[in-house]
Amino acid sequence: MTFSCHKYIPATTVLPLDLKPVLKLTNPSPHLSMSMKENETFVPKSFSQLEHLFGPSKIVSDLHSVCPVVSKEETLDQDKIVKKESLMQKPHLIKNDNMSFNGDESDVSIHVKSEQKVEVEVEQDESKSEEEIPMLIEYMDYNVEWNGKTHKTHFYHYYSNDSLVVRRGQLFKITFITTKPLPEGDYFTILLEFQNCSNPDFGNGTKALVRVYPLNQKRPPAHGNWSAYHGEISSETNQSITIDIIPHIHCMLGSWKMSFYNKNVNMHICKTPIYVIFNPWLEYGDEIPLEENQLVEYLIKDVGDIILGKPDKPKLEFWKYSQYENNVLPAVFSMLYDNGQLKYLDAGNIVNITRALIKAIMNPMVDEYKWGHIKEKLTLAGSKSLIEAYQRNKIVDTKKYFLGEVGLMVTAFRALGIPARVVTGFGVVRRLVNDCSFACNKYYTTDHRTIHDIYEELWYLRPWIEVFIPRKDICEEYCEWQWVCEYGPVSRDALRRRHLERPFGTLYAYNSLYSGVLQWEYDERDPQKHKKLVDYDNSVLHKRIFTKGTHPRTVCDLTQSYTIIKESEPKIHKILKTTKSVGDYIANSHNDDLEVDFQYEDEVLIGNTIKFLMILKNKSEINNLFLNYILVFESIYLNGKLHKIIHNSEDNCMLKKKTMECREIEFKSERYIDKIEPEYGLCKVCLQVRAKRINFTYITEKYITVKQPPLLMTILKDEMNQDSHFVHIELTNSLDKDIIDSNLILQEIDTNNKIILKIQKIAGLGKFIADVELGNKVNVGTFYFVVKFLSEVINCKVFGQLELKEEETKCES
Repeated sequence: MTFSCHKYIPATTVLPLDLKPVLKLTNPSPHLSMSMKENETFVPKSFSQLEHLFGPSKIVSDLHSVCPVVSKEETLDQDKIVKKESLMQKPHLIKNDNMSFNGDESDVSIHVKSEQKVEVEVEQDESKSEEEIPMLIEYMDYNVEWNGKTHKTHFYHYYSNDSLVVRRGQLFKITFITTKPLPEGDYFTILLEFQNCSNPDFGNGTKALVRVYPLNQKRPPAHGNWSAYHGEISSETNQSITIDIIPHIHCMLGSWKMSFYNKNVNMHICKTPIYVIFNPWLEYGDEIPLEENQLVEYLIKDVGDIILGKPDKPKLEFWKYSQYENNVLPAVFSMLYDNGQLKYLDAGNIVNITRALIKAIMNPMVDEYKWGHIKEKLTLAGSKSLIEAYQRNKIVDTKKYFLGEVGLMVTAFRALGIPARVVTGFGVVRRLVNDCSFACNKYYTTDHRTIHDIYEELWYLRPWIEVFIPRKDICEEYCEWQWVCEYGPVSRDALRRRHLERPFGTLYAYNSLYSGVLQWEYDERDPQKHKKLVDYDNSVLHKRIFTKGTHPRTVCDLTQSYTIIKESEPKIHKILKTTKSVGDYIANSHNDDLEVDFQYEDEVLIGNTIKFLMILKNKSEINNLFLNYILVFESIYLNGKLHKIIHNSEDNCMLKKKTMECREIEFKSERYIDKIEPEYGLCKVCLQVRAKRINFTYITEKYITVKQPPLLMTILKDEMNQDSHFVHIELTNSLDKDIIDSNLILQEIDTNNKIILKIQKIAGLGKFIADVELGNKVNVGTFYFVVKFLSEVINCKVFGQLELKEEETKCES
């Protein structure tokens, strides 16, 4: 068999191991005689050596497909050489002007028409067959049309045909064509890598291997893992394979890279990532709480209306959310993980995703805008320009645009597959008095005109967001629309029932929605004259709350959905009486390998040491289990706003298998006393524990109160003198330090009278009892009292309420 040559090969091309010829030199040339003996076997390692012997070499066109080109400095890598069988089907021989080729399938000889004569012998391995030729993926189809209709994500694909968007927990199909049929006994393995994590790892769920089983061998997936199956292959010549892939119902939202392997370790890496988003059709269980028309209006549609105008005459303002347009979804994931600083271990928890979006877009620390002066803002008609600005600058800047924050928030939620809508409230409290009171002030002139430059604590109108997410972290009954603004998510049902201990930010939402309004009469002619209280309104919701209806250009009234249930009592009073946990939130489900217990004293008094105890138990067989924990201890106002951070620490620990470790954290009085919120001592403790080798995250958030010294007051009736009242005061000092001086201030709300009672120094532990005559100026009614404590370590106040009646009463604070 004679072969012709028409293509040159570079001299640095390396010969494959299986093609290395054995050269037997007869009549060696002078330049080889120095290094080789006659009839010595010579094995060339590259074509450069053959070229040195025979001059410029030529090769057939297919040679490049089996002989990789490397540099002269590189050595031969045996693992990267193609098998010999592919060459034996198309033999490739070297030729120059002085050479002729003869050969068959078993051996090859080269006859040189010169003084040199070289024989090239190639021995074929008879044991290798055509079945061992590797199977490669030639073409892959994401089935965008079928997957888009099934997952209701076809609008994403309309703007970008290169990416595939699927909802977690639901099957999607991928079809590919291979170079040969799938051999019997062979199988595919899918490598999944979470791209929003810098270093994916198998131990924390950001990297996983999923074996593709036949449909008749379905089995439950491993904990937190995906599952995949392939259809039946009807004939040996069928080279098209369809794989059904099911993301885990709680897998991380974000971008996933997929790679396919078969048994022979051949890999195909998908060029474009697969985006996994929330699935409201499966996340809530067997029944979907929302109707289909609500899902279409508040999730599928990319346009909507925001309510403006007046309470008695609402106005619809058009807004285009643009959640399906190109690069919007990657930009939302960037906001989530970069600006919102969402940890990838929390990326599967929908509550943590909501809180991260709030942090990224609606920063409460810089929101100082008054919605009552909306003309100062620049107007927009959609979120697209805000997304484009973020892509350029990587900064979320919505403060200068009217409705920019709420519009962008709805865009981000809907892009992630979470139902969201804009809600507008009229007459909602904007800024609370001293950041701690349950009431705000409203001022009028003597002729009943509203003073607008003082009237800043109420919003003319205020939009916020409602999202529909499951709240399995607290209770199933709270799986409904959630209030989201500077804080959240907050269940509407928790607000109506006054379950103010529920996370996150329920106190703040309650105060802004249901705060009472003190109406004062203000004399403009005499500003120094004290204002006179004329009315107290404990319900701001005589105003209206609206959102966009499910029908075009309609308004839905939500006022009744925010109305407080009268039978319910606010649990805030219970919070203030005792030191107790009023909120407990765990991010992930229970893990049998690791247990965390968080404890503290039942009662903490101001001035005493506060102790927290964290108990970690490793129940698994994993040795040297590394844990990272963060403890944040902060004082807050009654509205839930941060007052001061008392302590913020992060540390690591290592647990051996079947062991337990206790960590105790102490706070001396000098470390926290000046950071305690002065009126109530309400604090929040947040503990986060994460494991580095197993998928485990523990997050608990608790509200506690640092109690004030108890103050007991008894109103005594004087039968001899009906025009005066006596107060029996009992002050218990159980502090470590002595109280230097204290003042008791009684303030009557209707006449604004003040009575100050001096209390002498209390030395050491003990009680002080005094009977004080208030006189006939004080009428029977309701008083607000303020107790100021001064000592070497204490400078705080206690607010309370005292009701004077004819009969004997007691009040404890």
